[in-house]
Formats: sequence, structure tokens, C-alpha cells
Amino acid sequence: MLSIQSCPNFPSAKNSVNILAVHELEATDNISGILKILGNYGVMLIAFAAFHFSLWLYPLVWVLMGSRLRALENLTHEASHRQLFRNSFLNNWVASFFCAFVTHSSLWNYRKAHQEHHLYLGDPGRDPDLAKYGQLPLPHSQKVKQLLAVFTGTYDLKANLMDFLRCFMHPASVTELLARLLFWLVLFSLLTISNGWWDFLWLYVVPFLTSYRTIRQLVDMSEHILDSEVPYHTRNVMCNPILRFLLYPHGDYLHLLHHMYPAIPGNKLLQAHQLLQSEPEYTKISPFNSYFFGKDSVLSSAFK
Repeated sequence: MLSIQSCPNFPSAKNSVNILAVHELEATDNISGILKILGNYGVMLIAFAAFHFSLWLYPLVWVLMGSRLRALENLTHEASHRQLFRNSFLNNWVASFFCAFVTHSSLWNYRKAHQEHHLYLGDPGRDPDLAKYGQLPLPHSQKVKQLLAVFTGTYDLKANLMDFLRCFMHPASVTELLARLLFWLVLFSLLTISNGWWDFLWLYVVPFLTSYRTIRQLVDMSEHILDSEVPYHTRNVMCNPILRFLLYPHGDYLHLLHHMYPAIPGNKLLQAHQLLQSEPEYTKISPFNSYFFGKDSVLSSAFK
């Protein structure tokens, strides 16, 4: 497991009392995961009510649904680290049915690839995520073209569609494939019985293909930017609370901290961040203070 203690950029932190307190945050339980999942579906329910209250609210609904799909993807990520539930059966299968299947991912396949990402970060031959950030920073002349592709949902569309097909064509196991088919069979049956296909189109399909993919790509652009001055090629993104809710649910904005302590659940990362404020070797790594604007923003580093 990677941690601040194993990172050569933090030689003195290993003896800190706060480091021991941070490690204590790695403990998880079987209740927090349920609350996180229910919280995201609760926001989706609010979006559903707003959609039926007035079509004029659809732009807000569109953004909320995309952000909650991203939140479910974040919980799949937590489950890949075995952080969502202490019980392994709940961690694997509740996360699969209520998070991974919804965003067309495989928990087991993702876990394998993500472990390699943590172990071999930046290695051209071994980091499976390098394709997402290896070109960053991009020349400033490509900024408008890149952002236009991101905000229109056309960026990396073919690869995303292949990810969708891969879940069915290359499942982690026959059991997972059968579970995924059962999930969609039950959902489609309920939609047919309740005459809910119109809602499904506007509340799931459209956001999944547009706002969710835009949010996902914006986050991918901020997670790792090749920079030899910081460990793990990443920084925390201390943006405003609205952007944290929409782009970085479940503590995802503390990405540097996650790579230092991958065993800490997302809901405890802020507490760990606060504990480490007394560690000069942590605080000297300046975060991004904004996403879009300013010299300390994500975009200012993503495009040179």
C-alpha cells in the first residue's frame, strides 16, 4: 500500500503523531457505504421531482444527474480499494449493482487496472491510466479545441463506447456478466411496467452521454499532469464547494492525498487533510486553488 511514509518526498513525516492519526482513518464500516449510495440516489430523486415539476429546470437536472453518475463512479473507485464496505461481499456486490453497473464499468476489472495505476504511476509500459494524462500539459494553442470537445461530449467518444461494450464482451467473470444482465433485465422490465422510458431517456441516457462524460473528462484532466515537481504528478484541487459537489464528490478533489493514503475512504480524506496541515512537507505542495481561472488553476497547468 502506498502511503506518505513510503514516499521519498516526505522523509520526516514517518515519526509524526499526526501520521499515526491519519492511518487510523483507514478503518471502514458497513454503514457509511450505504449512506453514501443512498445520498446519491436521493439527489437523483430530487432531480426526478424537479424534471416533473417544470421542464425549465431541465438544465439543472441535466447537470445534477451527470454529477451523480460521476459520484457513483467515485464509489466504484472506493470499492476497488475495498473501502466502501468492510464486508467484502457487500463491498463487491452492492457496489456493482448500485454503482458500477449503472456507469457501465466492471468493479473487478477496474480494481486490477487501478491497482496497477497506483503501483506504476507514470510508467509508459505499466500505468493503464497514462493514456488519459500522458499528453498533459497540452500546448496552449490546443486549449479551445480540447475544451470544445470536452463540453460537447465528443472527446474520446470511441474509447468510451468501447468501454461500454467491453463490460459485456470481456466481463471479469461469468457470474459478473449474469449479474449485469439481470440488473438491466430487471430495470428494463420495471421501466416497461411503469411506462418510464421517457424519464429514462432524459434522466439517464442523455446525461450519461453528455454531462457525465464532460464532468468525467474535466476531472481526468485535473487528476494527473506530468510534473516532476510534485509527487504522483498530482495536486489537490481546492475549488469552491459547488464545483466540489459537481465534479469531485466523495473527497475526490484531494487526489494527492488519495495517492499518499489510498486506504482512506473518501468521506475521511478531508479529516486527513486537516491533520496534515501541521506537516510542512505536505503543505508545501501547493494545490490548485481553482479549476477554470487564475494562475493556480487546473487549466493554467493543463495548457502551457
